[in-house]
Amino acid sequence: MSSNDLPSITTTLRALKRTQLHAQNRLRSIHADAQFVASVVDAYALPLLANERCGSWYIDPKAGVRGKQGSAYFKSTDGHAGHCVIVDSTRSGKRMPDALAKTIPLWCAVMNSTLFPSANPETHHALHTPPQCVSPSEHAQMERLIPRYVAELASLEIPQLVELASKIKKPLRPIWVTPNSSLPDAPPAFQEFCPVVCCTASRYATQDAAYVQGAGDDSEGWAMGLTPSLFWANTEKLLAASYGNFPALVAELIAASTMETQNSEAKGISGSRVVERTEIIQITPDLFLTSGGSFDLDILASEFDTTIIITEKGVKRGRNGEDINKQEQEETIEQTATADSSHTSPPLTKHEPPPQNILHLQLPCGKPGSKALRQQLPHIMAFLHRPLIPKTLIASPSTTDLAIGIALAALCTRERGTVGKLDKPFIRKKLALIVAKYPGANPSRATLLAVNSFLMGQEKDR
Repeated sequence: MSSNDLPSITTTLRALKRTQLHAQNRLRSIHADAQFVASVVDAYALPLLANERCGSWYIDPKAGVRGKQGSAYFKSTDGHAGHCVIVDSTRSGKRMPDALAKTIPLWCAVMNSTLFPSANPETHHALHTPPQCVSPSEHAQMERLIPRYVAELASLEIPQLVELASKIKKPLRPIWVTPNSSLPDAPPAFQEFCPVVCCTASRYATQDAAYVQGAGDDSEGWAMGLTPSLFWANTEKLLAASYGNFPALVAELIAASTMETQNSEAKGISGSRVVERTEIIQITPDLFLTSGGSFDLDILASEFDTTIIITEKGVKRGRNGEDINKQEQEETIEQTATADSSHTSPPLTKHEPPPQNILHLQLPCGKPGSKALRQQLPHIMAFLHRPLIPKTLIASPSTTDLAIGIALAALCTRERGTVGKLDKPFIRKKLALIVAKYPGANPSRATLLAVNSFLMGQEKDR
């Protein structure tokens, strides 16, 4: 073999990197990090929240009181009860995710200034940041942002803040825990403040070929369709599989899970009852959200003046987990963009034809879905237009993203006549109303941009 036939050092290093970042290596790293997260919960005896979407990978749903008690949605670029542990992780090269090092501390300071406006600023309003991650100059820059954020929070006029002030008697303060931290032998008593324990699940790794720091981050790019719940339900199988058989095992587990869900829904369709419908969330007297699998359309037609049902078009994946239907997603966008306001897709149950006050939308997942939503919003708003404001239900398998976008557009469009100008502060106020009523709402940036683009376009046309 000549020297020209030998792989270059660069090629070899790239191959090693791909092996390290393989999904199975990531899952092994997540499984190891989850043991640390459980030890933090035991040490502090506080409820555990996942900072979505990454945090849920590090929490075993079978852990009972040590398991996930709720979700938070702190991002590295924006911010949204004390006495809790919030788990997150970050990629290689960083000791702590920005959400834990910067966003949550800033959020705590803003909340303290809002909830305790007359308290001693030194004890109640101070900004606390981890010095190993936030420099003094950056800390000072963050401090200067607090008055503006306090004013913006007040402008949202969130009524739940009054109730919150009656429950939280001490200021919120972040404390930081990493795998390098020494944990307390017994749960500490916090007399001076309400702790928000910011738990970084992954250890800081510079040279470890078998470990992936922040393995749960950006799972859309590596998980091949796996979800945290599916991973934890099949941990032993997934971690024990050979490297070559791993993609086929993942595809098999996803197919079995999908079939089980479909069979469950099929068995549930009966008579004139609504099937698989979870609790209905009332946003305003005439706007409601719900999630679920199957619905009896005749019942929905009788309960609500108008109903929008969203079904998500999933991503098809090949043998190695690659996305193979990008073109099909783009075709779906084109199809939804040309639908008129009277169009209804085939119903979700076996009833034919669907009632005329029900609109069924099938949208792709992720960013393609947000793009499709932007093109479909004029038709959705035309469908909702009635002489009197209709009692509307928005139903979706997941009410966290696209359904929230539709609800936000509907709220702003309906109240357009009561405001002199529809602007971004007004839109933010309506989004805050939705989040206050439904804390699980977590619209993506792409969805919010789609709604803003639609509403701002309407404002220009007035």
